[in-house]
Amino acid sequence: MVALDAQLTADPAARLRAAAGGAPDVESALRIVVAKLLDGLTLPFTDLKSVAEKMHVRLQETTGLPVSAMLKRDEEGLKVVWAAEQSEGRRRFTIAHELGHAFLEIHGPGEPPRSGPAVETLCDRFAAELLVPTSLFRRELDGGISLELVLDLQRRYRTSLRATAIRCSRMADMAFFVADSRGLLWSTKQASTYNGFLRAVVRELLDAREPLRRDVRFRENDWQLEACLLPRSGDAVLCLTPAGQ
Repeated sequence: MVALDAQLTADPAARLRAAAGGAPDVESALRIVVAKLLDGLTLPFTDLKSVAEKMHVRLQETTGLPVSAMLKRDEEGLKVVWAAEQSEGRRRFTIAHELGHAFLEIHGPGEPPRSGPAVETLCDRFAAELLVPTSLFRRELDGGISLELVLDLQRRYRTSLRATAIRCSRMADMAFFVADSRGLLWSTKQASTYNGFLRAVVRELLDAREPLRRDVRFRENDWQLEACLLPRSGDAVLCLTPAGQ
């Protein structure tokens, strides 16, 4: 028992699996614990206030915070303090991330691990599962992926475009890119294969100001390209999916 308690104190993944009833891996554990937290809530939008209440964690908005959000403990218990100066998608992810830290605080013996790459990665995964539950999201992709679907999912789940696109790319065969006149801003896949092609498409899109859709070929594989400009930022968004999907 002493050895087990020591492992739970040092290893955030072991702590999570134990809280999930001894789940065999982190992915399974995340689905189990998040499903319990979301039980009874109306989805797809995750009401983080309701989740925090289930966990007996308070949420507090503030200004001038040096980071996006942080978990604090006071005489009333745990609370997540989050900075008001951020977009809704970013705010929701950072709050969900801190709720991951809170979960580790609440479950398991002893002092939980609070920092380090393993803890931060686990809390990122906790946030992704909390905001975009795997079982629900997979059903959204059953009919195939498209640029329109990614943008629609972002609106309905109220997550950032980047988080939504990354979640889609991990569950479906697709590549998503955002660029502007200066070049690539970010992508869900290694962009080196597509750099020259992407620059040409972005130039065409910025000149035409009209959505693009066509079939393209990379490394003897056929892909379908969809591209458009985001209304507010004017950035170009491009989605590549296997042709015929």
